[in-house]
Amino acid sequence: MTEEGRPAGNHRFLVELGDRADPHAAGAGFSEVVFPRFEVHVGASEPRLILRRGATGARNLYQWWDKARRAKAPRRNVRVTLLGDDGTTPLMRWRFVDARPVALEYGALNANAPGVLLESIELVFDRMEVES
Repeated sequence: MTEEGRPAGNHRFLVELGDRADPHAAGAGFSEVVFPRFEVHVGASEPRLILRRGATGARNLYQWWDKARRAKAPRRNVRVTLLGDDGTTPLMRWRFVDARPVALEYGALNANAPGVLLESIELVFDRMEVES
């Protein structure tokens, strides 16, 4: 809980991809997390968690996606932790159980509008849990 019951900010968070042996898994440098809409009834499509970060040349997301398209990708538990104003105190933690990639995307390259190249990975998962 934040001080004085204030709503939590949305700009300090960590993403863990579930494989602590992978140096790119913990923290992973993501700049945006797009949560799916969580529903009680099961629809025709699976909810998707979208993770975005600035491309650094790290190939871990590509490699995970590449294994998934070959039906050899390990499922991972992905954890998203919202941090307090101090940048260290966990306020909320979401755990996406048995997540696996279904899409990988890179932003456009544009010589006329320099910026940060983003890479995004879309994940489906078996269930979501809010941890304390």
